[in-house]
Amino acid sequence: MSEQKGYIFHSGKCWYVRFYDDVLQPDGKVKRVQVCKKLSVEYGGEYRTKRSVQPFAQELLAPFNRGVLNPQSTMLVSEFVGRVYLPEYVEKNLRAATKKQYKDVWQNHLKPRMGKLTLRGFRTVHGEQMLTQIAAQAKLGRSSLRHCKALLSGTFKQAKRLGFWTVSTRSWTFRSRACRNRKRIPTHTVSLKLKPCLRRSVSLLGRLYSAPP
Repeated sequence: MSEQKGYIFHSGKCWYVRFYDDVLQPDGKVKRVQVCKKLSVEYGGEYRTKRSVQPFAQELLAPFNRGVLNPQSTMLVSEFVGRVYLPEYVEKNLRAATKKQYKDVWQNHLKPRMGKLTLRGFRTVHGEQMLTQIAAQAKLGRSSLRHCKALLSGTFKQAKRLGFWTVSTRSWTFRSRACRNRKRIPTHTVSLKLKPCLRRSVSLLGRLYSAPP
């Protein structure tokens, strides 16, 4: 397949590039369609010509031209969860209580926020935003929030195992502040966590400052 250069154009303050991609259809067939993506640079200043933004288009098209993106990764996240992850993994591998939790948080909190996001288009920021919104808007306990995070993480790990998704999991793994359960260490116990040499230094300083002039 010949390398695509795309058709570059601008509209208003934005630059775009049109090119062709193999997209998975609802019936399971793969169809080559024309798509349009926004470039990561605005129109204006030194970026007023197609030539000036060509490097940005080449960077966006690179994974398509290298063939590292497969058509399965264009599947909607909601479709993958509903048709693959929940029935083929959750139902067959998890305990009854965990299955119910996963289904509940998916139907009530994650699926309504997933929209048209594809496996390929999902980014760390999307997961963080979803969990932050859920924590702020829904009255969920820490356990349910952890199930939300676990379901998202499990979804993409399974997609990678099955070849639907080719991105390294390290590039998208997220940590939401809403799901953290860190205990604060009281001030008076901090010295107990120090290395022996530092504890001796702190002790010496304490004696120096507490000694009478």
